[in-house]
Amino acid sequence: MVGKFFITSSYGIIYVYAAEIYPTIIRQVGVGSCSVAARVGSMLAPFVKDLSTYTGMGLVLSIFGTLSIADGITIHFLPETRGKHIADTFEEAEILNR
Repeated sequence: MVGKFFITSSYGIIYVYAAEIYPTIIRQVGVGSCSVAARVGSMLAPFVKDLSTYTGMGLVLSIFGTLSIADGITIHFLPETRGKHIADTFEEAEILNR
């Protein structure tokens, strides 16, 4: 139950963070792209799970585990946004994210 709580709360955080890392001039496109990627992942997940009937659970767990580890590594390369001004242009974004 605690795990479900943290997973559910992360959905709200993801959209706020996505809006903070994009400059104002492309923020809607960036958040929309993130939303599309999330929906595609949600649509593909059941099909990946169904692979277990053909290949066994090993492949399915490997796919989900690899994606989770890749996400964890990717998070460390994203900029910290706490207490920072939200960029309006690409130039400001480059300066703020150094």
